Amino acid sequence: MDLKILIISDDVVGKKMAGPGIRAWEISCELSKFFKVSMMVPEYSEEGAKKSFDIIKYSEKKPEALINKAKEFDVLIVQGYVLNKFKELSLLKKIIIVDLYVPFVLENMFNYMFKLKDKELQFIFKNDLDVYHHQLMRGDLFLVANHDQLNLIAGGLLLLGRINPELVSKKNKGYDPVIEIPFGFKENHTHEEKWVLKEKIGFKKSDFLLIWGGVITNWFDPITLIKAMGGIGNSHPNIKLIFLSTTHANPFLPEFDMAKKAEDKARELNLYNRTVFFNREWIPYEERGTYFGAADIGVSMHNIHIETRYSFRTRFLDYLNFDLPIVSTEGDYLSESLGEKGALIKVKENDVNGLKNVLIKLYEDKHLYDSVLQSVKREKGRYTWERVLKPLIERLTTIERQFKDNVSPNLFPHRIKDRKM
Repeated sequence: MDLKILIISDDVVGKKMAGPGIRAWEISCELSKFFKVSMMVPEYSEEGAKKSFDIIKYSEKKPEALINKAKEFDVLIVQGYVLNKFKELSLLKKIIIVDLYVPFVLENMFNYMFKLKDKELQFIFKNDLDVYHHQLMRGDLFLVANHDQLNLIAGGLLLLGRINPELVSKKNKGYDPVIEIPFGFKENHTHEEKWVLKEKIGFKKSDFLLIWGGVITNWFDPITLIKAMGGIGNSHPNIKLIFLSTTHANPFLPEFDMAKKAEDKARELNLYNRTVFFNREWIPYEERGTYFGAADIGVSMHNIHIETRYSFRTRFLDYLNFDLPIVSTEGDYLSESLGEKGALIKVKENDVNGLKNVLIKLYEDKHLYDSVLQSVKREKGRYTWERVLKPLIERLTTIERQFKDNVSPNLFPHRIKDRKM
């Protein structure tokens, strides 16, 4: 039998996609080369690129339709709040793979702390913990994006008793319930020259363009970058910065306070639409190459806190894909990893002068720029979707073979009562 896999995205998928939607989409594309794959997406998703698998829209108001469709499959891959929104999924005797690459419990602390009072924030935090707890109790396999996330999930599983003598017994030797699947990229370079792309999006051929390749969420630090641009403008007016979007692809997510603060700071320093520019609308997935292809450097700044350690900055993959040297605050997984390989230059947290000097140095010193660029080109091969998804494809192939042999798949041991809400 061919293994039938249903991927259920909690985020919009189609013409406009953020990280979770892109990840669900690209996993579907890659798995469909080997298995019978269908995908379910929120009803408000726009039609997007051509696909080699079925896409079905679902409504939270009609949960029975999603549940009935899920019954047709052997394996369900879910993300975000899907198990919470559709509680009966957990009761199905299906293999459930939970993608935990987004540390949403940590992210939401920062998303809401600017706008909610203590009791409201605690309510959201408690709800997120309940969702997270249930995912760890029900999942058969878990996907994470890096080794720090793996340790975080393993710690949670141990506390819940799911890493136990039964799991580590000889019969389960070699079985690992957590699979490290980084975010990846699909090569889609434009054939147009960089200066042509610059002019296409409104910049001069001679401009040296920095790109902030994603939305300005509340755990990022665009303010330090904008202050650094203020120190650069007089001596190097052709160094420009563009923020790819101030809004999210998902229209139901709240506005980000940090995006407004960034625009306010650019206006205050008289940089707005002079050397610092903001796209308000999310750029369609198939059109992002124009912007990344026009850029000279990819930038990402953040404050160092608990979210930082367990994050996976997906925008870095776009920077690698489009051969952009990267400048980032230190402290997160990819900045440390890529920094060690020479593909990224790290700066200290809130270090305006240090960041300014690094950006000017990359602009003026062609030898340094080319050195970082060569490291980027060496590193990028590690993060194609084809490569990063190999461990998941291998595990699913084993499950498929066990089904064909009428053998129960070697999965995370749990009792049926653990599957209930």
